[in-house]
Amino acid sequence: MKKLHLVTVILLTAGLISTALGQAKVQSGTWGANSSTTGYTLSENQGERSVVISVNFLDPFESKP
Repeated sequence: MKKLHLVTVILLTAGLISTALGQAKVQSGTWGANSSTTGYTLSENQGERSVVISVNFLDPFESKP
């Protein structure tokens, strides 16, 4: 019975540690776009309507997500 308890505690501890280490890096901020933004075509009546904005973080990702 003590071995079962010990194994349970070890597995729970290992699970908690692996969960904590496997968390995704999350960064947030604000941005905006309007008709004066370079490359903004959402307000045009024809053609492709799109806008592409690159966001630079103070602490950059190793690769783009």
